[in-house]
Amino acid sequence: MLVNKSKFLAVIPARGGSKTVPRKNIKMLGKLPLLTYSINVAKDCSFIDHIVVSTDDVEISAIAKSYGVDVIERPKKLSADDSRTEDALLHALDYLEDKGMLFEYILVLEPTTPFRKKSTIKNACIKIASNKWPSILSVCETTKVIGKISNETFLPFFPNAPRRRQERTSLYEECGAIYACSVAYLRQNKTLASKEWGIVVVDKLEALDINDEVDFAMVEGALKKFNGGEK
Repeated sequence: MLVNKSKFLAVIPARGGSKTVPRKNIKMLGKLPLLTYSINVAKDCSFIDHIVVSTDDVEISAIAKSYGVDVIERPKKLSADDSRTEDALLHALDYLEDKGMLFEYILVLEPTTPFRKKSTIKNACIKIASNKWPSILSVCETTKVIGKISNETFLPFFPNAPRRRQERTSLYEECGAIYACSVAYLRQNKTLASKEWGIVVVDKLEALDINDEVDFAMVEGALKKFNGGEK
C-alpha cells in the first residue's frame, strides 16, 4: 500500500487559553482530560509515525508527556485567540526538521472533537496518500434547512427544499474531526484549505465539537455511547 511508504505526522494543537470553557483542553471528560482522547486514538493508529502536542501551556505539556507523546512549546505569538492553526503546524514542522525528522503528510487532530475513530484517521491517511487531493477534511451529513437572516427575515439557501426532513437531499458540513494535508502543499500555500478538498464522512457522534459549555454537556451525555462503540 502507498500509505505504508509515507511518513505521517499527527499534530494535536492545544492552547492553554479558552474563554468559553476555561482550561477546556484538559477539562475532565469522564475519567480523562479532554486532550487525552485525541492522544489515545492517534497512538492506536499504526499509520501515524509521530505524534506531537503543540502547546503554550505547562500543565497541558505535562499531561501530554505523561502519555508518551512529544511536546512542542508553541511561542506566545502563535497562541493568541486569533492565531492561525497553520502557523502552529509550520512551527512544529520546522522544529522537527531541525531534529532531522521529515514527513510527507500532516494530520490535525483537534482535542475538542474527542470521539474521533481510528478508522477515520486511517481513511484520511489512505486518501491523502493517493495524491488525488492536496488536503482532506472531515464532513458530517445534515438535512437541516440552512439559510441567512436579512432584515429579520429567514432566507434559506435552498428555498424549495421539502418541509419533511425525510424528503430532503442530504447536505454536508465541515467538522473538526480531522484535517490532513501534504507537507509540500502546506509549506507552499501556508494553508490547509484547498479548492479541491478530499473528504472523510463521519457520523454525528464523531462530529461533536466543543466550543462552549453547552457543547461540553452534550459531549458528556454522549460519552457512554462512544465508550460502547468503535474506537
